[in-house]
Amino acid sequence: PAWSTATYPSTATTAGQILRADGTNWVASTSTFADTYTAYNILYASSANTVAGLATANSGVLVTSSTGVPSILGLMTNGQLVIGSTGATPVLATLTGSANEIDITNATGSITIGIVNPLTVSKGGTGATTLTGMLKGNTASAFTAITGTADYATYWQDANTIAAEQYLAISRGGTGQNWSAVTIGALPYFSGTGTMSTLGAGTANYLLMANGAAAPSWTNAINGVSIGATTLSSGA
Repeated sequence: PAWSTATYPSTATTAGQILRADGTNWVASTSTFADTYTAYNILYASSANTVAGLATANSGVLVTSSTGVPSILGLMTNGQLVIGSTGATPVLATLTGSANEIDITNATGSITIGIVNPLTVSKGGTGATTLTGMLKGNTASAFTAITGTADYATYWQDANTIAAEQYLAISRGGTGQNWSAVTIGALPYFSGTGTMSTLGAGTANYLLMANGAAAPSWTNAINGVSIGATTLSSGA
């Protein structure tokens, strides 16, 4: 077989050029290189046909300017992010919380975002950490909890206040009385304006008699007539 020997340039032309194979021979490169590069340099074309080394930085991020020139952003601290900047090189920045609204906690390799506790009323919260009971709004102040007693009746005391009472008052449609101990046969009646009482059960065969503005009573004698179990008799 026939063998051919690759040729080499006979003279060095431009400083920084290196030999490269063109598939047949060794020729000088068009691009130029530095004599040395430091450890961890990133090689890039700093201009047409010129290869330069970009020094890196610990915990840095590679970015480019608005014209494409690379650079390293560093040293990044906890919570920092690369933030774009229209028409300029990106920058390092941290997220910022909002007073009485958003909490941001930066840590190693993490960002924690949460709602402040308690969230104020002006931001749509209650302004309270914990509440037990029914919530009551207090204009711009924190909500408060309304609690009550079991078996009590609630009512609106005014336009913004809910109150409760054990026995619902007559003025609110109740009786204002505890009827749980009233005996069988007793009758309720008004003993005064807006006041209810009970009349105990009457004696067998007695009649209920009105006494004008006084309390009613049970009787077996009406206008001189005595009432027995089976008879009526004149008292004359």
